[in-house]
Amino acid sequence: MSSHLILPTLKSYFCGKRKLDPNSSYILRKPEELCAALDKQNITIHYHPKNEREKQKLIEIINFLNQRGKNVTVTEFERIFEDDLLLELANRNLDFKICLRYMLESYQSFKNVEMEYSLSEYQEVIKKVKYFKMRVEELYTTEEEKVLFVIDQLANYIHYPTKKQLDVDPDRDLLSNFYASIGRGEAVCVGYSMALWKILKELNIPCRIILGSVPSVEENNGHAWNQVYINGIWYNVDLTWFSGDKNIEHLLQNDQYFPNHIPYEEDRLEKCSLQYPRERIHFFLETIKNYPNFFAEYEEKEKEERHKIA
Repeated sequence: MSSHLILPTLKSYFCGKRKLDPNSSYILRKPEELCAALDKQNITIHYHPKNEREKQKLIEIINFLNQRGKNVTVTEFERIFEDDLLLELANRNLDFKICLRYMLESYQSFKNVEMEYSLSEYQEVIKKVKYFKMRVEELYTTEEEKVLFVIDQLANYIHYPTKKQLDVDPDRDLLSNFYASIGRGEAVCVGYSMALWKILKELNIPCRIILGSVPSVEENNGHAWNQVYINGIWYNVDLTWFSGDKNIEHLLQNDQYFPNHIPYEEDRLEKCSLQYPRERIHFFLETIKNYPNFFAEYEEKEKEERHKIA
């Protein structure tokens, strides 16, 4: 019997989309309720550990239920399940298939979007993210430098599939998450936006994902971009378009010069009143144009390690 670790959006709970059969299910809201849950087959663990001790107890409870063949669902209310806890579960060899429904930080408009991949795949992406974070922090200390460096590195690592590839790829919807963009280096606009959000989140720089549309002759003109917070100021960023033409007008823009992006939800949008100096962006990107790509560097190191083991 397989178990699943399911992390839904907070919004899905508010909308009452998740229904549990009271005859066979139990919502475990604190560790002390474990005994009451043991006679149920489907158990939803519905709390978030607040410290290291509680995290360890949660892992032990999951392990205990898993060994007894229970269908375990782990949810969280306040924020995305921490990467470290997921990696800890992986290290304990729990046979989980992850179905991640992201409650994006400060953004909850991903309606009915599921991103499904194995825990080992997720683990590999997080290792790459942490390696990249380490390399960035070795080089830069200011938010401006970190943001521009991350943008440049992602733009040179991620590739947007051609229309022909999208038409023939049955898994093209899977290109809309950071596993595709950071893990495989191929994504559509949502994947680009999630990659920038994920990396900047690791660097403690506020970032939002904005869903909307852009003027287009095509029927489907849905699009995704970001808003980034640098030194107390919000800026618009379209990483997807910058990746395509390397035009710095897509980066750190104010609203006046970012007119072709129409958000689906205006109330989720921050006001961007200032434009980051173009000459500073151009100068910085010129200084790093010969830098190695740290995502590719990580992949090469991992490849060398596998060869050594083999």
